[in-house]
Amino acid sequence: MADDERTAFRRMVEADIRDVFLNPEEFGEVMRIDGRDICVSLQPVDAAGFGHGPEIGLDAKDYMLYAMAEDLPPRKAEGSVLTINGGDYTVIRWNVRMGMACLRLRRWR
Repeated sequence: MADDERTAFRRMVEADIRDVFLNPEEFGEVMRIDGRDICVSLQPVDAAGFGHGPEIGLDAKDYMLYAMAEDLPPRKAEGSVLTINGGDYTVIRWNVRMGMACLRLRRWR
């Protein structure tokens, strides 16, 4: 595939992500992330028996957050905190592919 074709394909994929997956009328929702209003998709991770530290009274839930990378604040290191709608989420993983950021986050309860 030539560079022009890759660039065109990438633009098409990014437009589809924004127009469908991150569209508030479809799957996306606007959330305040580190002081910015961003259209994202935040999905709980369903893992049977998931829990961190219940034996000492702590518990956590993991989430996947999907957003356009350019809309998010600068990339944060694993273990850093991202504030979403006033709640703190720990960054477990932060990947970007074809302009889409996929973050695995943990919220302690």
